[in-house]
Amino acid sequence: MIDLQNHLLYLADLIVKRNLESNKLRGVEVLWKDKEQTVCLYFYFDESPTEEDCEMAWDISAGIIASFPDGLLEGRFIDLDSSQLLPTSTFWAYKRDKEKCCRKHQV
Repeated sequence: MIDLQNHLLYLADLIVKRNLESNKLRGVEVLWKDKEQTVCLYFYFDESPTEEDCEMAWDISAGIIASFPDGLLEGRFIDLDSSQLLPTSTFWAYKRDKEKCCRKHQV
């Protein structure tokens, strides 16, 4: 049997890397809720996402949920100031590395 959480993490990692167009995106957390048959996607941004950021996130979401034809989708955009740490999780599909983050702030 397929471990859906690990499959979801692998798939989300590929799709996020293919569609990533925002330098404000800090992380994407994905979670499979087996009982509800739901893919949960949490997009963490440095500041409020623009319309383009939201479109990118929904493109990522569409790419992921397409692999779960009977699944539901729950998505959230979370503003998290860069001075705050991302939550502790084992379900990161994408997490901006610290060095990259620091370089962007120096420009």
